[in-house]
Amino acid sequence: NQYRVKNWNLEAFLPRNRSCFITYRGSVTFPPCREGVTWIILWETVHISTGQ
Repeated sequence: NQYRVKNWNLEAFLPRNRSCFITYRGSVTFPPCREGVTWIILWETVHISTGQ
């Protein structure tokens, strides 16, 4: 399935402290699971509702 999102602000979903993170190279999470993705994991979490 594909979803088109309009007027979406990534800044609203990121934590205030963005200086603590790790990165690792991996693959996408859907078939055919191709490699070449750099994942960025932030230390601080942000909770969002189902409606968001």
